[in-house]
Amino acid sequence: MTYLNVAALARDVAVQLQMTAEPGPSADGSDAWLTRSQERLRICASRAAPGSVTIIGIFPPSRHHGRARIRARITVNASRGAAAVAGEITRRLLPAYQELLADVQARNAADTAAAAARDAVAAEISASFPPGPGLPITAYRRSDCTVLYVNAACGWGQVRISGDATLVDLQLSDVPAAAALPMIAVMVAGAAGDGC
Repeated sequence: MTYLNVAALARDVAVQLQMTAEPGPSADGSDAWLTRSQERLRICASRAAPGSVTIIGIFPPSRHHGRARIRARITVNASRGAAAVAGEITRRLLPAYQELLADVQARNAADTAAAAARDAVAAEISASFPPGPGLPITAYRRSDCTVLYVNAACGWGQVRISGDATLVDLQLSDVPAAAALPMIAVMVAGAAGDGC
């Protein structure tokens, strides 16, 4: 069968792969989505190779695997038919794509758990200060850390909670010596190998 548009090819490929075909964003039928469980592929007309289609593995939003995603892309001559295109997807695309997808999902889950741990520590630190308008605490959440800025009448501080929140970076200014000495003792104990 000769395919006049990618949407028709995608429907037939989806049957071969036991996937679901959905129309793509283009109005002219030059692309489509193939989905199965957590897997999502985009099939589109190839600009570099007329008469061919490019199939791209789509990943969930993540701060991981920017360049590695190139491995999850193939181009196949559409005139070979749906069975051949499905075979090439199975042989050349899905193994690398499924491996990268599982890794991205695992890293995203680890990021979510680490962010929850950082949020819990940030909430505990914030709750340790007395409430009131005289002590503004500003929190900024980033992809890999949470930063708290504290302004008080007796000084200011910055707490950076990174990774899985087991350690924090603490920067203080204008802290009374009586409050600073216990913190310095913890640092000395850590430097001496006694652990923090």
